[in-house]
Amino acid sequence: MEAPRHWLVSNAVQSENPQWSELDLRKALGLALGKPILWLPQMPGDFTGHLDGIVRWYKNLELLVYAPLTGFKRWQVQFNAVLRAAGYSLTEVPTVLSEDPISAEGLSLNYVFDGTAFYGATPEAPVPQMPYRYIHAPEVLAQGGGIHCITYNFKEQPNQL
Repeated sequence: MEAPRHWLVSNAVQSENPQWSELDLRKALGLALGKPILWLPQMPGDFTGHLDGIVRWYKNLELLVYAPLTGFKRWQVQFNAVLRAAGYSLTEVPTVLSEDPISAEGLSLNYVFDGTAFYGATPEAPVPQMPYRYIHAPEVLAQGGGIHCITYNFKEQPNQL
């Protein structure tokens, strides 16, 4: 996921590519992506290793992250410390994780922005001042995806959703 200064990449990429040495993988991605990579710890228990449901660029050097989650405090402290050390400010967003380990229900940061409004599959906007449109998508959430997940192959352009 791109942020102003970095590409944010989960360290799950390393474990998913065992044929690459850590050094070679970091070097190849850095060259391919054209800006520094900020490696972030994978959320414990997250079978996808994706970051689009747990951190999102918001504006300027501000990122949205989850408010403290029960059972994830140690991971969140480490995760947030890496982001802050890289010069980002963080805004905490409330969320509720599903009891189902596969479901993405409650992942309020898995949204799409079209230049005018945010679209997401949680009834409440991640940040109240955002123009927000709710998309009812229980089947997508039940399979571990969200609005950003199902649109990641499409270039985000204003007024094109």
